[in-house]
Amino acid sequence: MFSESMLPPPGTASTNPETDRILCCALDVAQLTLKCGGEIQRVEETVTRICRAYGAAHVEVFAINSWLNAALRMPDGSYSMQMRRIYHTYHDLGQLEGCNELSRRICRETPDFNEIQSELTRLKHAKAYPLWLVLLGAALTGGAFAVFFGGTLSDGISAALISALLALLDRRGFRFANQMARTLLCALLGGLLSYAAVRIGLGAHTDKVMIGTIMILIPGLALGTSLRDLLCDDTLSGILRLFRSLLLAVVIALGYSAGIYLLGSTELFSYDFNTPLLMLLTSIPAPLGVAIMFGVRPKRLLLVALGGFLTCGIYIAMCEVFTGQFFPNLIATAAVALYCEVCARLLHLPATVICIPALMPLLPGGALYYTMYALLLGQFSAAGAYGIKAVTIALGIAAGQVAVSLAMTAYRGLREGKTK
Repeated sequence: MFSESMLPPPGTASTNPETDRILCCALDVAQLTLKCGGEIQRVEETVTRICRAYGAAHVEVFAINSWLNAALRMPDGSYSMQMRRIYHTYHDLGQLEGCNELSRRICRETPDFNEIQSELTRLKHAKAYPLWLVLLGAALTGGAFAVFFGGTLSDGISAALISALLALLDRRGFRFANQMARTLLCALLGGLLSYAAVRIGLGAHTDKVMIGTIMILIPGLALGTSLRDLLCDDTLSGILRLFRSLLLAVVIALGYSAGIYLLGSTELFSYDFNTPLLMLLTSIPAPLGVAIMFGVRPKRLLLVALGGFLTCGIYIAMCEVFTGQFFPNLIATAAVALYCEVCARLLHLPATVICIPALMPLLPGGALYYTMYALLLGQFSAAGAYGIKAVTIALGIAAGQVAVSLAMTAYRGLREGKTK
């Protein structure tokens, strides 16, 4: 893993407290970046840049989702090797932006280590929103997506109430279970409550209410981060995150399928969207709700809202030009990903902070629901059609991100070439 150049020259000290503290500080910042949802490339670059800011002659870093290992050598020959085990991760885009700001400040000012530790402690305990506002974000997400996918206002209200309850249980009620078990329980409860809401007259369409609640559970951020890892040649981490995202999607499908099976529902619904105007109107609160749930800072919410509106608007326009789902999703994703990259460069923040919530309207929550529902009814031809639609949407989103990633890589290469 580490090259021979990491070894100190003969006759020099192998380590000293200052060298250890430099690497420890870099790993502390990188560890928090990884835990709150940062990409592997960002994590490794954080360690490298901080160590070099404090004078390191050579740095080696290797990171995956659950493990972080690094070594450095100083000009005097002293060296240090340390590792961190990451036992759990979560999604907090506001904290990710804070880690990015702290890393930039460390490289710019090289502050005292005690000051860095104080700032890290503040970041770990800082919350962008109180719990009630997070629950409101979940309600906005579920309600808006229920209408986005063809539901009525009553469907949106039902999905909003259920989504807020599921978010509360996920954060406070199911602490005894791990993430997979919590997701399964929330999905099962979401299916049962959606059916109950329609039976008592609170909602009109069971499928629309269920789709709205699915969208707060679907692992959009984890999926987006896994694609970014793969695009940055962090293949192992990307595959691990992608597999976990797909496993969560399967767990969600199993939970809702169990609910549908217990209720004995037999009606097969059609996959459709609402009118273009309602889609555009709901494309603003839906990403905003996701951004609040993931802790995006309030000053970034306007950018997220604009990104969601652009995503939906471009998608609707492209559906008039192309048949199928691949090219509309590709072009909408590429356009919004480019918008997010520009915002990231101008504001010095991770593009993920804006990009993941803004692209949520494209995620195939509806196709996933109808695929599992058709399978439960034994409608295998319909299940195959919905499954192909879901895969096509996912491939279009991935292709759009690949296109922008390649363009940005080429642009950075040209800039670096001109500065040499």
